[in-house]
Amino acid sequence: MSDIKELSDSVWVVEDKKMAIILSKAAEMQDDSGKITTVTLPGQQNAVEIMYWGQQNTLPQEREDLVRNNGVLGELIRTKRDFIIGGGLVHFRRKWVDGKEEKEYVETPAEIKAFLERVKFRQYIRKACKNLLMHGNIFTEYVRLKYKQEGKYPIVSMKALECRHMRAERQNQDGQVPGYWWAGNWTKSKKRNEKDLPAKYVPAYDPDKVQAKFVLHTGDDLVYDDYYYGPTWWGKQVVKMIQVANTIPEFHLANINNGYSIRFWIEVPKDYFADATSKAQTPGAKEDAIKNEKAAKKAFKDKMNEFLAGAENAGRAVFSEYEVNRQLGKEFPGVKIHTLDYDLKGDEMLKLYTAALQTLIASQGIHPTLANVDIQGKLSSGSEMRNAHLVYLKTKTPESRAILLEAYDLLHQEMGWDPTLEAEFRDVEITKLDENKAGFQTSTTEPDPQI
Repeated sequence: MSDIKELSDSVWVVEDKKMAIILSKAAEMQDDSGKITTVTLPGQQNAVEIMYWGQQNTLPQEREDLVRNNGVLGELIRTKRDFIIGGGLVHFRRKWVDGKEEKEYVETPAEIKAFLERVKFRQYIRKACKNLLMHGNIFTEYVRLKYKQEGKYPIVSMKALECRHMRAERQNQDGQVPGYWWAGNWTKSKKRNEKDLPAKYVPAYDPDKVQAKFVLHTGDDLVYDDYYYGPTWWGKQVVKMIQVANTIPEFHLANINNGYSIRFWIEVPKDYFADATSKAQTPGAKEDAIKNEKAAKKAFKDKMNEFLAGAENAGRAVFSEYEVNRQLGKEFPGVKIHTLDYDLKGDEMLKLYTAALQTLIASQGIHPTLANVDIQGKLSSGSEMRNAHLVYLKTKTPESRAILLEAYDLLHQEMGWDPTLEAEFRDVEITKLDENKAGFQTSTTEPDPQI
């Protein structure tokens, strides 16, 4: 593979071929770090202080656009989401047998099942998991009933809010974010268009208060700036490689649509069709000779196109003869046809594209064939895919699942449901075809998922 080096933030060079990829300023991604900024929001009389998400306050939107324009990255993230969610939510009780912890799976109680179906919990989990994987954050909004039931103000609604709509307000003196602002269209402008949907404020969850509405903000705190969590795959070098991977197909398409693809260079002597013109003596004869010359040129071009152009004529050979003046040792003028080498594939571009894909695949931490993605020319064997699937489930999903379930655990506690019940996501196992013709199964010790 060619040696690829970075000359600057926006210039990449394939050294041995002296080829460069230059990203325009418009394609460069904004810096991740934000700043406290005073903004005027639609529907609000007073200006508010928020922490910008990214240098221009539009980092989540730009990140989603970047992923949306890269089918490989999107498929990898979708596959990770599907593995984390698995076969759905199941409930169990822990018990100890002969000094070993075991799980006793039970049918989801009717009360819990009815609530989760009403709030479309499966839909909630998909959106929450997407935001966790893509942005590293989950914003869950809860709404309580306005009157007490059995001494409590039960929760009647929970939903995942998109990261691109949420911004944190300035921290208080205790270093806590008091609440979050939701707006439909965040921009870098400090003053919003009054035609935009009104912004709304939702306080952060406070366990010491009974809040009519609140947001629980959770996420992977491996990368955290005290306001927003960050996805571990997101980094300056990876972002650049994603941009390169997104740009090269556009280059190839433009090359096909707009580039010249001349295959033959046909040389014809200047006076090849002009013999009759040079011999004509009268004006009328010269005029007729010129017309005949143009007609002869057109007929010649038509015959050459008919003979060489089109897929049905691919591979044809051309034979011609020419005369030599033996006394002068020179060729007499005649038609010559030269072939032109043209590499439509752009091999160095494809190598750079492969290098970019390898970088972004590595950043996702999942075996690419599990997402039906492979850049080596063939997919892995079934046993290799089973092992990769098992390793991913055992090493990569536990913490992501725990983060996703934090919102459910809070709900479980607030609703006063059976404290001995716990919830987890059910795995889908890949099996051998001689064991199960379907190629997959769920654990036989677990009941069918209720949600």
